[in-house]
Amino acid sequence: MDYDFYIFDCDGVILDSNSIKSNAFAKALEGDPQALILELISYHLKNGGISRYEKFDYYYNVINPSKNPKKDIKNALKRFGDYVFVELLKCNLIPGILDYLEELKKKGSFCFVNSGSDEAELNKIFKDRGIDHFFRKIKGSPSSKNANNQAILKDLDVNMRGVFFGDSNLDYKTAKEFNLDFIFISGVSEWKNPSGNFVEQSEDFNKLLKK
Repeated sequence: MDYDFYIFDCDGVILDSNSIKSNAFAKALEGDPQALILELISYHLKNGGISRYEKFDYYYNVINPSKNPKKDIKNALKRFGDYVFVELLKCNLIPGILDYLEELKKKGSFCFVNSGSDEAELNKIFKDRGIDHFFRKIKGSPSSKNANNQAILKDLDVNMRGVFFGDSNLDYKTAKEFNLDFIFISGVSEWKNPSGNFVEQSEDFNKLLKK
């Protein structure tokens, strides 16, 4: 806990919600050929951290080309969002994250969220769950993680030392692009064969609290 600021991904890092997102794609595309739905879910798992907007765009323009992709994407996003909102309000937190955030708050540390989840939805969920007060900014899609990091860092001193907690290859690449240390939270990660210059790899935050 010797950093000046801390950036957290959400799914798999704060909320135990990775499996919820996979299920949400199936719910949003219910009625479509199962093989095509599974192809999108496979694409989703291989591209953790990329927003739902990009994934549905890929589905309706590449996997299952539509005559009216804008309309189909809009409808799928609505179905996806309705399902996810309910599930994220009741899913478990990653073990130890609440205590970890409490410790950072006592120190007066700067904490932020940079997620591929919908930003407005995420702010509402965090508020309803009573955890929004831990964070100075909660950033999400449709802006990219790169753009979100820029928005977070622009108000911080360039000499401040920061760390990114993530569970995907995109999280790692984003951290490295901005010269941030990276801690891989592996417990429910869907990142297959992870590799990189991690400061630490931990299943959850309980182990980090003991250090």
